[in-house]
This record gives sequence, structure tokens and C-alpha cells, in this order.
Amino acid sequence: MKTFKLHLIRHGYTQANLEGAYCGSTDLPLCKQGEQDLYSILEEYSYPYVETVYCSPMLRARQTASILYPEHEPVIVEDLRESSFGRFEGKKLTELRQDDEFNRWVTPGSNFRPEGVDDPEAFFKRCCEAFLWVADDMLHSGAHECALISHAGVIGNILAQFAYPKKAPYDWQCGPGCGFTVLIDPTLFLREPVVEVINTIPPYEPLEEQSYDAEQPYEDAYAEYEEDDELQDELEEDETARALLELSRQLQEDEEDCDCDCGCDGHHHS
Repeated sequence: MKTFKLHLIRHGYTQANLEGAYCGSTDLPLCKQGEQDLYSILEEYSYPYVETVYCSPMLRARQTASILYPEHEPVIVEDLRESSFGRFEGKKLTELRQDDEFNRWVTPGSNFRPEGVDDPEAFFKRCCEAFLWVADDMLHSGAHECALISHAGVIGNILAQFAYPKKAPYDWQCGPGCGFTVLIDPTLFLREPVVEVINTIPPYEPLEEQSYDAEQPYEDAYAEYEEDDELQDELEEDETARALLELSRQLQEDEEDCDCDCGCDGHHHS
């Protein structure tokens, strides 16, 4: 079955971003530098071809979509909007350091939420539900490669919940006009909604350093199996485990038998 790709892209800079001010529910446009930065990226990088663009309803996201994908009319997904920071909207961190409510709010474990600030659990749930709607729409429409243009907080929450490798939301932060490409396998996704992050937007070296060998878990399982007699007896009675171990055996045999000069380090190409 064919896989699906979704490119999650953060909107360009607003003036609030440049000034270090909180900007969640405030519907600001892209600033001049934000637009220029996006065009600068386009001079050096071609954003992936997509069949559908899903987009936050907020102006900065819609403007980003029109710059990156001018040929598409975006599908607006209301729940892809950013979180609200309540009365802290538009204020800089330097202004808020002496604010008692702000300090209570940012204190780990305080569970204090000032009036107007979105509940983080509700926001996280909203982001996840929006992503599931997008994924379902892709699978049913047959659009195999799409873009999702939203906000840093939304993208971080989505990847923290569904993506491998596993990371916290903050660890999935990305710059304006940047983001991540995820691969969706329909068969696996319908069993358990997980995706694999396969690249950054634009591509850059650090993600490659974080990549992992999909064969490694099978090789590790086989090594453990070979060293443990009790485990051998237990797993041989399990049909699924037998299949995985057989794959592990085959991978090891391929590595031992390969004498090609293609630089594959003993692993055949697939």
C-alpha cells in the first residue's frame, strides 16, 4: 500500500515574533521581514509539491500558505490555530518578569492558569484531534502528499503525540517557514496513529544524525534470542515473534553473505 507524506510548516515571522512578545490568539499578519524571509527561502529551496494545503485560520498562516503555495486554495482547519495567552498577549518577557500571575503561571508544577490563557491539556487535545482529521481526510481523499501550515505550538504538540523518534513538544520547535516531513503508513496508522519524521524543511544535516536504522530492532532481538535458551522456547510458541525472529535471521544472513562493493556495509539495498 502506498504511503502518504505530510509536510508540517510553521508560518513566517510576525512583528511580535521579532520583538519577543507573546502572540497566540492575536491575529497578526506577517511582518515585512517575515515575508522577505519566506521569499529568501524560496530562492534557495523548492518546497515539496503537494496536492492539498491544510492551514490554520489565522492570518499569518494563511499569508504563509499564499506565499509558499500560491496555486492552492488552502483547506482551513479551525483547530490548527495557536493557543491563547490571555492577558499576556502582545507583552514581552521583559515586561512580565515582575508580574506575579505570570511568574505563578510559568512555575513548573503550579497548575495556575490566568484568566484567558488556554488550558494546556485542552490545547494539546485540540491539536491532536486536528491532526487526526487531516490524516483521515488525506487517506480518504487519496491525496498522497500534502502540507499543513500552522504554528510552533501546534506542530510541537502534534509531533510529540504521534511522531517517531519520540520527543517533547519543545524539542520539535522550528523556525519560520521551516518544519518537518512525516511519513504515514495507512496500514499501521489505522492500527495505531503514529508517523515517522523522515526529514526537515528545508533539509539539513542534524536530522540525518538523529536517524535510526529500521533493521536494528530486529537485529537486536535476534542477538538476544540467540543468547537466551528460555527466551527461545517462549518466543517459538508465539506466531508473531517467530515471524520477527525469522526476519532477524534473514537480515543477519544478508549481512554475512553480502560481498558487493557498493558500500552497503553488508546490508542489501531495498
